[in-house]
Amino acid sequence: MKSRPHNLSRSHETCRHTSGLAGFKMVLTLFSMAATMSLICAEERIDFEGVSDDLPGWSAMITEAGSPVQYRPAVKWDVPFTISLDSEKPHDGSTALKLAFSAEVQGNVSLRPPTIMVTGTAATISFFVRCEGLAEEPLFSFEETSADGQKVKSHWGAAKIPLSEEWMELKWSGPLQPATASVRISIICKSPHAGARMWIDDIVVEPIEGE
Repeated sequence: MKSRPHNLSRSHETCRHTSGLAGFKMVLTLFSMAATMSLICAEERIDFEGVSDDLPGWSAMITEAGSPVQYRPAVKWDVPFTISLDSEKPHDGSTALKLAFSAEVQGNVSLRPPTIMVTGTAATISFFVRCEGLAEEPLFSFEETSADGQKVKSHWGAAKIPLSEEWMELKWSGPLQPATASVRISIICKSPHAGARMWIDDIVVEPIEGE
């Protein structure tokens, strides 16, 4: 991919010696091809190197039967759980994200990263996760959203997250709707007990070439 601008530059020089409109059209075509390839190969990644302690864009919510949904930015939670950066055995680099429960929750706790942009008609979503003390496998879900932030399609329970104290990679691949411009991920812990913990690292959304 890094050699493409060099090749484009040489083609541009060649086009200077062609006549009039034909040369101009060739330059435009080459630039359009380069821009298209750049979009197809674009990868969006969330890791926690250099991220501030206030975790911009991260949030969480509690959904319990018979109670209103409780929603707050990540750092505003203190009971029944906290969300923080942690240097204890990250998957890669020096820091991962930790969700730690100080009390039992009779319902679902959904951890939500910032919205992630996506291009193309299919994508792979992956991240690394490990957990301790959870009695039930968490769920990975996500929503496809349009350029104006409207929900296009929901993928509730797209995959179960293994209960492992070692880092495991979770990966989902599939088609996207034509109107999809971004995805909003949810990592859902079901009825977690006090003392349970979960770590997240290296979230990647990557278009599938040729789709």
